[in-house]
Amino acid sequence: MEIDPEAVKKLRALNLKNTVIIERDFLDIDINELACGQKVKIIGNIPYYITAPIIEKTIAERKNISEMYFTAQKEVAERICAGEGSKKYGSLSVFVQFYADACYLFKIGKKAFFPEPRVDSAFIKIVFREGKIKTADKTLFFKIVRGAFKGRRKMLATFLRKFLKISGIGVKELLLEAGVNISARPEGVSIIDFAKISDLVYNKVHNSKFKIQN
Repeated sequence: MEIDPEAVKKLRALNLKNTVIIERDFLDIDINELACGQKVKIIGNIPYYITAPIIEKTIAERKNISEMYFTAQKEVAERICAGEGSKKYGSLSVFVQFYADACYLFKIGKKAFFPEPRVDSAFIKIVFREGKIKTADKTLFFKIVRGAFKGRRKMLATFLRKFLKISGIGVKELLLEAGVNISARPEGVSIIDFAKISDLVYNKVHNSKFKIQN
């Protein structure tokens, strides 16, 4: 799939076997239409400036995709694949890994490309796992994750006190119930623990004990 006319021309000149060249923007493609009821694999050297939109699209249409292999800017690839405890771990890591297993395969030096970019790249693998992480309210879960990582250097409890408009004691009880250290920072909290926190908040809000900040 390619939208650059010059690249399309060169691809067609190769007369590749078992290959159909689609001259369209990937972001405008209906993956379900291409999949024809089957799970597809997506492999690509994607434009780095639309890495996020491509990831968002594939996650939205993941029911038709089994796995993805693609190049990304090295720093972005590290963020996508990072686990808790890493300086690279953040809301992007949680967003992707909520739906899939993400694996950093190998680095690709900038000299491998022409024209040579300013940054190194990496090749990564994403395997979609339906229902990998379960949570009562996905919107609430991601709202907590995004808010927490805006202050990644601060303790998670500090964010929760403001977010929930409850006392420090209430936050402490919430974190203890979730099995999370009261002094934990967002980068040290696993996706599963974020889900536990989110579900506890969801249950307490629905029991009218807490008030969520808009």
